[in-house]
Amino acid sequence: MPEGDTLYVVAERLRPYLVGQPLIGAAVRLGRGKRFGPPKGLLREVPRLVGCVVDAVVPRGKHLIIEMGPFAMRVHLGMSGSWHRYPRGGPWRENPWRVGALLRTETDEVVCFSPPTVALGRRQDILSELLHLGPDLLVDPVDWDAIVANTRVNSERAIADVLLDQRVAAGVGNVYKNEVMFLQRLDPARPVSTLSDGQVRAVWQLASQLMRENLGGDMRSTTGLSGGNRTHVYGKSGQPCPSCGAPLAFTRHGEQARATWWCPSCQV
Repeated sequence: MPEGDTLYVVAERLRPYLVGQPLIGAAVRLGRGKRFGPPKGLLREVPRLVGCVVDAVVPRGKHLIIEMGPFAMRVHLGMSGSWHRYPRGGPWRENPWRVGALLRTETDEVVCFSPPTVALGRRQDILSELLHLGPDLLVDPVDWDAIVANTRVNSERAIADVLLDQRVAAGVGNVYKNEVMFLQRLDPARPVSTLSDGQVRAVWQLASQLMRENLGGDMRSTTGLSGGNRTHVYGKSGQPCPSCGAPLAFTRHGEQARATWWCPSCQV
């Protein structure tokens, strides 16, 4: 699933083709309510967006917001979604049936394939849907005090679960969750109530630092290395711990059973 740094890079790459441009066409694939996602439903044109000028393309945690006059679109890429840009009228590399959202300008077509969530509506309504999110770890100034306070809500939760809770802080996904816990030597099941405020702040600041180091758009790396050495523990069940050599363990945490890798020897 894309993490906050991925959405930041996507926004940077789409802005030159959208911001300041009037739309000559737009379409979404309808689902239930405000949720759209291929392969359900038909791809429907949205005439009310024609003539609207794109004001902003903004990442917010794991969401991408496209603001167009009085309207806005919110897209969450989930595990399967991806944004593409093509010259208008040019061939696409993906099947049109997978299109979830399409924006046309005089020169370009910006297409999102297979997003699990697309919401389209009045700007204030779309932005209000994100009010539950915690501070974005990539937007300065980061309100660290608010993040520490958010972390303390239901403080018996495991740190592995809290790091993925976008209501606490927005942007961290499963890669950074695993890597931060390893670098901070934290057992994934450790309750956040056992951490001092300084430890909590250090966890989130490290997550922010790692994400910022990956804003260049290259393959994500939390080690500064490439290839199979791009992560310390993520995806490395049974391999030796890079610190102590003990076999790395694997389990699943939380209601969504997200994958967790850790060193039982180092992370206590």
